[in-house]
Amino acid sequence: MQELFVSPEEVVATNWRCLHNIKMLQAYFLICREGLSHKIPPVILVSAEELLPYFGDTTGHKFNEYRKENPLVRYFLADGSHRSCAAAMTLTQCPALILENQTDIEKMQELSAQGRVFRSTPNASNINLTGNFDKLKNDLCRHFEESGHFWTVSQKTIAMMGSGCLPGYMVDYYSANKVPGIFRQVSMILA
Repeated sequence: MQELFVSPEEVVATNWRCLHNIKMLQAYFLICREGLSHKIPPVILVSAEELLPYFGDTTGHKFNEYRKENPLVRYFLADGSHRSCAAAMTLTQCPALILENQTDIEKMQELSAQGRVFRSTPNASNINLTGNFDKLKNDLCRHFEESGHFWTVSQKTIAMMGSGCLPGYMVDYYSANKVPGIFRQVSMILA
């Protein structure tokens, strides 16, 4: 299991809906805004290369086309929508765990029991992190096969801001502090 920090432009987010727990988003937003994003529990990711073979031909083709327009995309979000959205709105990177095999699922469950990571069982997108790694990949693929849509955490967050489902003070903070291309610049430096 790899531990690292990711930018919201590197991660494909799950479905398009407003976040279900605004209070959790507010807490993560305040932590990230204070420059303490490294203190929030890591989001859970699967690499795009690991997931791509599980897609059907049509979805795989759509994703490859999407990635041409979004070349920084490297991961799919399995869990952590609130944390990743807070990082996007505060223009910070987010701590992440990259799951690569069944042993990583088991290790994540141990970390969860210790309170070092959060996991949903299943989360709002019905992606179950308690079973086996192949089931997780199948759940993620089914989600994107059904939605037929890809977007990064950053793109989804901007869309949620535009739809009015995020608190105004967060939108104001993002609008006042955004620097065009900041995530892209940070990712290129770290690559």
